Amino acid sequence: MESISGIVSKFPHTISAWNLVELLADIEPEVALQFTEAEVTGDLALLSQYYSSYLLALIITGDLYVKVYAEIRNTESFKSHQLLIVLFYRNEARFLTHRFPPTLSDTDEVLISCKNLLRAVWSKQNPLVYQILEGSPWPDPIRPLVRSYLENFRENSFNLLSRAYTSLPPSLANQYLGLTPQKGDNLANGIDASSDALVVKQLTSRGWKWDAPSGLLLPFKPENTAKGDAAPWGSSGDTMGRLVGLVGFLSE
Repeated sequence: MESISGIVSKFPHTISAWNLVELLADIEPEVALQFTEAEVTGDLALLSQYYSSYLLALIITGDLYVKVYAEIRNTESFKSHQLLIVLFYRNEARFLTHRFPPTLSDTDEVLISCKNLLRAVWSKQNPLVYQILEGSPWPDPIRPLVRSYLENFRENSFNLLSRAYTSLPPSLANQYLGLTPQKGDNLANGIDASSDALVVKQLTSRGWKWDAPSGLLLPFKPENTAKGDAAPWGSSGDTMGRLVGLVGFLSE
């Protein structure tokens, strides 16, 4: 069996996230031989890296696979495909957590972070998503996966905000986009004036307007942001199932 680090290191240079899912799925029966319900009989680090990489690859793929349907994005079937694909891969990630080694599932820091991340994504707790992605003890081999998801999650959230809001304060934008650290332990708290200024600077560089008298940001509403361009926050484009996201934003 090829080493887990060797497989994961191919992303994103020579394989895509969904290729990584396929490769990791193929070797799961062999990996599962390294533990029982009662104990781990194999390499602890290998198991932690394997299952964390697999889960991250699944949730990345759920966001990215809709690129396959770029040519039909203006049809009704595209929205249906987006919804089904996002839900399918997120459900697969949830099922995977039930296959974690039982004795590691609640003791391994990386696997715990993965489960917490998945819960935060499902429950649309954006500030917690950023806190987990940026503050958890991710091993070096899976950092590219973490960075890829962080970039995509932020860009997807930006595009959803641009459609769901006509105006919003910098502190609220920051909760959705995680552009500066949140103040204090309570993730719902606001941010200080210097952080507000940084949020305003970053978002006005993306085409939003700043209305100083009201203290509100006015989102720029692009006609179509799914053109395949590189994402300004990082390397990934706008690929989130907007139908899922918009419903989530507007229902909060």
